[in-house]
Amino acid sequence: MKNVIIGGVCRAGKSRLANMIFTHTKSTIIHADTLTNFLKNNVPERFSVNFQLDGILKPDPSEIIIKKLIRNMGKEFDYLKIVESSVITPATVNQHFRGEEYISLFLGYPRVDIPQKLNEIRQAAIDDRYCWSHQYSDQEMLSYIKHFKQLSIEIERDCKQVSLQFIDVSENWSNAIQTAYDSIIFQLAAA
Repeated sequence: MKNVIIGGVCRAGKSRLANMIFTHTKSTIIHADTLTNFLKNNVPERFSVNFQLDGILKPDPSEIIIKKLIRNMGKEFDYLKIVESSVITPATVNQHFRGEEYISLFLGYPRVDIPQKLNEIRQAAIDDRYCWSHQYSDQEMLSYIKHFKQLSIEIERDCKQVSLQFIDVSENWSNAIQTAYDSIIFQLAAA
């Protein structure tokens, strides 16, 4: 059975896309960032921000957990799994999760208008009192969005280098998410 891996930056639509696929397939969704954030908050000594060891960059512990989730969760069952995470990288997917059993794509907004994105996030958060964005001022959010935009540029570049699908959700978010959904459903149907 296929595994769907959805990567990309925060607030690009990973969870929404996973939920759309779930509605169509009744599969299992793993919102991996929820687990990694829980572990970072409750076992901080295992998630040090200093990943240097003898001058060599160590792998992000969160990404190690995501890899193990993808490989092991439900492997004894033959059912579709959808894993969405902002931690997984195109390099990791290319190295560990290529082949017939994987459908992967990344979402980002490399050409987004930053103030407009802030407005969209604030509007979406009105109905979600638990949205993480409530914790931050507009200035902090603008800084984060700028960072996510730059990260989107890097993810898009990395996806091109390893021939992974990247969906730009900078403009017309609904159409971009529908394009991503259609692509995944088409690949699932072809399996």
